[in-house]
Amino acid sequence: MEDAWHIANCLTEHSANIDRAFSQFTELRQAKTAAITMAGRQLASSIFNRDPLFCQQRNTASKNSDFSQLITAMAKGWSSGLPLSV
Repeated sequence: MEDAWHIANCLTEHSANIDRAFSQFTELRQAKTAAITMAGRQLASSIFNRDPLFCQQRNTASKNSDFSQLITAMAKGWSSGLPLSV
């Protein structure tokens, strides 16, 4: 949905130059999508880690987490750059 919103705006802004519209879209999305990809990789690495000490520390940190703050932070990150209020 977010990509659709951005590409629609880029195409509107650069309707006479499709190459520029797609270049702008790529520029807008690159950093955010790369960060989301890296966060996903880090989460997967944490979930599938087999080191007992790491797993114990991860599990303790998870038990001590304030998940409402985590959800709010995720929503703010995902919605950054969009005309939404979270």
